Amino acid sequence: MNQPPPLAYYLSEALSHDYFVPLIVTSMTKGKFKSMNLPFGLGKTTLALWISYVLHGKDWDKTFADLTYYPSEMVDILVPNKDGLEKRPAVVADDLQLTCPADVSVPRVVRRLAGYLSTNRPEVSVLIMTAPNISSIAAPLRRLVAFELIVWERGHYEVQQIVYHKNFRNPLQDLMNLQFVEGKSGDGEDATTFDPLPTEILQRYNTWRAEKKAPYAAELKKELLNYERKRGMEEAPTEAKVKEAAQIMVAARRAKRRAV
Repeated sequence: MNQPPPLAYYLSEALSHDYFVPLIVTSMTKGKFKSMNLPFGLGKTTLALWISYVLHGKDWDKTFADLTYYPSEMVDILVPNKDGLEKRPAVVADDLQLTCPADVSVPRVVRRLAGYLSTNRPEVSVLIMTAPNISSIAAPLRRLVAFELIVWERGHYEVQQIVYHKNFRNPLQDLMNLQFVEGKSGDGEDATTFDPLPTEILQRYNTWRAEKKAPYAAELKKELLNYERKRGMEEAPTEAKVKEAAQIMVAARRAKRRAV
């Protein structure tokens, strides 16, 4: 089998010849190289941001402008092109396992989102998703992926292309396989490596992520408190609350005696 061209070729073609390349950056899996198989902390978002930065002409402001956390933000960014509207070179969808997780029953709106993204070639050249594992995101989005970039160790990655072959015994069900594209261990010139983000960019990303997660965390806490109340798992009362409750009970008994 002929070796496919490197990922840079596909990204260049997407920019210059109007292709749409959806890819995902993962870490909790093993490809060609022995992997640490950790879901978090190996640098998935770091690699995604570096790729987006290069595609944006090495402009961090534009890179962050096209960085999304919630699915609705992708729709906001990828509005249908009108005359004179510049095509975006790349959009990063970070932490999709949180906002579009794999589930037995995928919400209809997520299916519609995947369908919408499949029509976004006029609006964006490269869609970069991040998640611990490709199986941790909703199936409709998973089926869009053309390349998987596996971060097998911090600063090192490999590229696998998801290819489909015709199943002649069952023509309506294609066979899916991975084809190794590139990746090399070590630190040579042709090794597939990436650097840590500059300190100021990492701080900018951490601030951005905290701001994005805050509304989700607040809503999640409300749901969890409701869940705990329904199951009698309220937080243990403090000493002050116990004394307050005792005083209320004493006052109620006194009031009852007076009434008699």
